[in-house]
Amino acid sequence: MSERIRIEKGELDHGLRLQMEEVGREIAVRIDNATGGAKRVGYVLLMTEFGEGGWTSYISNCQRADMNKLLREFLKHSEEGGQNEIVGPRS
Repeated sequence: MSERIRIEKGELDHGLRLQMEEVGREIAVRIDNATGGAKRVGYVLLMTEFGEGGWTSYISNCQRADMNKLLREFLKHSEEGGQNEIVGPRS
């Protein structure tokens, strides 16, 4: 697995980048444990800073082309109302 960091806009604090990389590794381990390692599962974690001029960044274990394809598919289904919205707590 190789996590990839891409800063879409703005600047991402180096400490936050390191934390994202750690979270990415933890997500990969949990997914592998949950699937018994028998099934490879991809993930994408998007993070964004709220407000004008904020940054957006992601971490993923997918190749960029695969991630872009799955995000397009997710958005299509989401816009069609096919995805349940899961909203976590905001701090």
